[in-house]
Amino acid sequence: MSSTIPIMKCIDHIVIRVDDTNFSALFSWLYDTFQLPVAWPVLVQPSFKSGGIFAGNVNLEIIRYGPAQIVPSPAPSSSARFFSIVFELASPTESLRELTKRRVRHTPALSYIQPEAEAGDKKIVMWKNVILGNLLGNSPLANLLIALTKLVPSRAFENTSSRETFGGRSLASKLMERAFSNGIIYTVEYNREFVDVDGWDATNKEALHNRQGGPLGLISVKEVIIGAADFEGSRKRWQNLLAPTPEVASGLWPIGDGPAIHLVPYDRDAILALVLRVASLEKAKIFLAEKGLLGTASEQEIRIAPEKICGLDVRLVGNNQSA
Repeated sequence: MSSTIPIMKCIDHIVIRVDDTNFSALFSWLYDTFQLPVAWPVLVQPSFKSGGIFAGNVNLEIIRYGPAQIVPSPAPSSSARFFSIVFELASPTESLRELTKRRVRHTPALSYIQPEAEAGDKKIVMWKNVILGNLLGNSPLANLLIALTKLVPSRAFENTSSRETFGGRSLASKLMERAFSNGIIYTVEYNREFVDVDGWDATNKEALHNRQGGPLGLISVKEVIIGAADFEGSRKRWQNLLAPTPEVASGLWPIGDGPAIHLVPYDRDAILALVLRVASLEKAKIFLAEKGLLGTASEQEIRIAPEKICGLDVRLVGNNQSA
C-alpha cells in the first residue's frame, strides 16, 4: 500500500452549520465586527442558504441546510457548530486511486450541476464532492450509504452533495442526518472553467492584507481541532488518509498552506474548535474586551466568548507560536 503519493493538497473550506435565526448574526460578526472579506455573498436556494468568509488561508462557509426554518425566538446561543472539513485533492484522478488503495471508505465523485442549467441540453458541472467515511467516528449507516453510492448510476446522485441532503424532509435527508450526525468530511474539485477559485483567493488575500487582518489582526487559521472518542483508532485512520504528510506531534498534521488537522482525545467524535493565528495577541485581546467578546485568556491563548458567537469555540494565538 503506497503512502508516498499525497491524497490531499490542503483544506479548502470549513463548514459552520447554523440555523436561520443566527445565520445573519454570525455572518455579521465575521464580516462587520471582525471585518473579514466575503469569499462569496449569501446565496439562498430552496435546499440551502450559504455565505462565505475568507480567513487568511481557508474559507469559512456559513450554511443553513434544508428549506427556510421556523425556529423559536430567542434562538439558543449554541445554535452553530463546526460541521464539515472540505479538502482539496492533490490530484482529481490519482487521489481517488489512492483512496481505494488505502482502503479509505469513500463515495465516487458526486457532481453538483448548475441549477439554472439542469433543464437544458448542456449540464454544467460546477464541482464534484467525494464523501469520506470513518473519520468522525465509525458509523455503520454512513458506511452503508457510501457503499450504496457505488451500486447505482452516478447520475442518480447529481446535485446530491452535502448541501442537498441535510436538513430536508425526505427519507434520504433523514438518513444522511443520522449517518453523519457527528459531521462530515469530504473533498471538493471545482470546475475552474466556471469557478474562478484562484482569482477569488487572490482578491480575498489582498482585501485581508489591506485591512491588516481586521481588528483581530488575523493572519490565518492555524489548526482545526477534532475530538476523537477512540483516539488511537482515529489517529491511525487520519494518518492513513494524510500520508505522506508527517505527524509533527501526536495527532497533529500540517497540510499545505492551510490549517493543520489536530486530533485530541474527547468523549465524542466532533469538530471542536478553530485556532486562529493573529499578529498581536495583546491587541486582539484589547479589541475583544472592548466589544464584550473576550472569553478565557492566558499568555499563550485567548478565546472569543462562545455565547457571543452562537456557541462556537474559536481560539486565538500569537504569530510567534510554533506550528
